[in-house]
Amino acid sequence: LEMPSGTGKTVSLLSLIVAYMKAKPHAVTKLVYCSRTVPEIEKVVEEMKLLSDYIKSETGQDSNLLCLALSSRKNLCVHPEVSAEKDGRVVDGKCYSLTASYVRQKH
Repeated sequence: LEMPSGTGKTVSLLSLIVAYMKAKPHAVTKLVYCSRTVPEIEKVVEEMKLLSDYIKSETGQDSNLLCLALSSRKNLCVHPEVSAEKDGRVVDGKCYSLTASYVRQKH
């Protein structure tokens, strides 16, 4: 869809797909929404919350939607030494050195 910002593209797509998922629960079980930036993903998550609230207000039932946002280690790592790094490749390397399966097996 090519439309200006603020015209409702995100909520229109989400509403259409969620309505289809509700109508045909065995045909479509997952919605994978990919985006280029963290702010865009945050917007989609907020729109999903609003859509879920709307479904509940209209039907009286929980929407049973699960929304999960994935991002890079650089955005999500909570380890103080790793999260202080600015370079994504360094973050990836340090994070991997702390979380790799061979490291976890030692503990």
